[in-house]
Amino acid sequence: MKKYLLLLASIATMGFAATSCSDEKNDGGEDPDLTTPIELSGVVIPTFQESMKGANVTIQGKGFLGKDKIALTPRPSGTAVEIAPAEITASKLVFKFPSDLATSEEGWTLTLKRGTQSKEIGTMMPEDPEDPELTTPIELSDVVIPDFTESMKGASVTIDGKGFLGKDRVELKPVSGGDAVEVTNSEVTDAKLVFTFPDDLAIDEQGWTLTLKRGTQSKEFGTLKPVDPADDPDLNTPIELASLSLPSFVESMVGGNVTVTGRGFLGKDKIVLQPRSGGDAVETVSGEITDAKLVFAFPADLAVDAKGWVMTLKRGTQTQELGCFRSAVGRFMVPDAAFREYLQSLVPDNKYLFDEKGNAYKPDAAEVVFPDEVKYESTYKTLNLIDKAVTSVEGLEGFPDAANIKFFSLDNSKLQSLDMTLFPNCERLEARNTGTLETVNFGAVGVAPANELRYLHLNGNKIKRLDVSNVVKLCELTIMDNPLEYLDIRNMMANADGYMYLWKKPGRAAVNFEFTEDTSVERTLKVEYYWWRCVSQANVDTVGAELTWVTDNPAIDALNAGVIVECWTYWGENGQPQTLMHTHNKNGENHEICDLYPGSLHP
Repeated sequence: MKKYLLLLASIATMGFAATSCSDEKNDGGEDPDLTTPIELSGVVIPTFQESMKGANVTIQGKGFLGKDKIALTPRPSGTAVEIAPAEITASKLVFKFPSDLATSEEGWTLTLKRGTQSKEIGTMMPEDPEDPELTTPIELSDVVIPDFTESMKGASVTIDGKGFLGKDRVELKPVSGGDAVEVTNSEVTDAKLVFTFPDDLAIDEQGWTLTLKRGTQSKEFGTLKPVDPADDPDLNTPIELASLSLPSFVESMVGGNVTVTGRGFLGKDKIVLQPRSGGDAVETVSGEITDAKLVFAFPADLAVDAKGWVMTLKRGTQTQELGCFRSAVGRFMVPDAAFREYLQSLVPDNKYLFDEKGNAYKPDAAEVVFPDEVKYESTYKTLNLIDKAVTSVEGLEGFPDAANIKFFSLDNSKLQSLDMTLFPNCERLEARNTGTLETVNFGAVGVAPANELRYLHLNGNKIKRLDVSNVVKLCELTIMDNPLEYLDIRNMMANADGYMYLWKKPGRAAVNFEFTEDTSVERTLKVEYYWWRCVSQANVDTVGAELTWVTDNPAIDALNAGVIVECWTYWGENGQPQTLMHTHNKNGENHEICDLYPGSLHP
């Protein structure tokens, strides 16, 4: 009986031990806060000061997890002391330095522990009480503190001034109340101090008191105040981009830079990528930004989406979709159902072209053959979307026969934007009376131009800005009944003798436009010097061989309506651009512009 009881006790003990091991294994095996490999970056360990004893110490970096622990081991040898952090975020770990831990003159080795893993992350060294960078009195002058903007979160903030030293530290304390936070310096010189604003620090509407800490000294030296976004032109200027060109995605971009070209970018613009297959939008980090380009870093850990990403520009609280950022090869998508229906109608024998999600596949795409249509004494490959409720022609560039399209007929469709850089062989575009079309992109000068386009008719849309300076063969343009505010028609010199004029007379109206009547907005017309003179052989019979000046064209109407007209040339007199001049007729109390000529060549 005694042996039997001992046996039962032994089994119970083994069962308890097995259960305990199983629980520990499940905890370690299922909890990502314990099993995720330790991968830290940007770790900054502060210098130890006696005042830290019994107080909180902050280690900054990236990659911390919620159940991490810190062990301090005295150097060169000693017993490690394990400490449970007081606060952990992805970008910092805060622990309380034991008040009874003896000071080690050679500092402590810091080890991060995560479940069964451990990794040395650096050394905390005590400060030298005789170090001049710690004992020199704090004397700052000419301090300039910038206004805080949301874009500073997680980014660098620069304080200009004189008198900083290399081991200075900055502390932020919310003006409205709360704990002070010591931030990480990235650069300190005599003339400036640069620190990283914590990306997880709550915004204080009243700002933060800035305190400079040097050894045991501390001194308040100003306030970092949030700026009202309404006062920041880089955040509140309306997004108005022109000549936009998105690159195609390639695998080598992962972890590297991607460049979007165009006009109208501002310094705090950001790019957001939304996977088209579903998932969270990702805000990227902007690198270089100029008016003509925006460079952003493609996140190294962002999974590649076979369907690409919707690319959105973010400026303060404003957003604007720029288009689809995707691979130019393999599978592609036609997202608009009405457009898919039209394309499917072009496939012989009703061959299956799209899957249930709108994806098209090669070589099936080659089965789409665009019809021929006789127009203006020529035969064109034609895209005919007249009166069709098509909102986007996205995906069209994936069809091989699309490269042969010469005539886009889009009247009364529902398009909102159109990127003509994808169709360089198109000669004629008619997109009238949509009531929805807002932007047409022809590419930046010298970059993927719509180089064959000759006829462009855009009456009856919602276009505010149009730049056709890259459409070098354009010889006919109409853009009436639009809320037009900006028109760039430079480089239009494509008529028979190499010049184009803005004549309104019947049979000679190559260009017709009108600006919005809203005088509260700035309206601008950009043209060339050669549009103001009539000296070509084609005009000899009507105006004579002598130099004469344009006296009847829509640019005069624009000037009379208060539009700013800029006159520009490739060479000009003495290699300088020409200044547009004009004369007036007095009609009662009104002065009407009646004649145009370059300022240096008065008739």
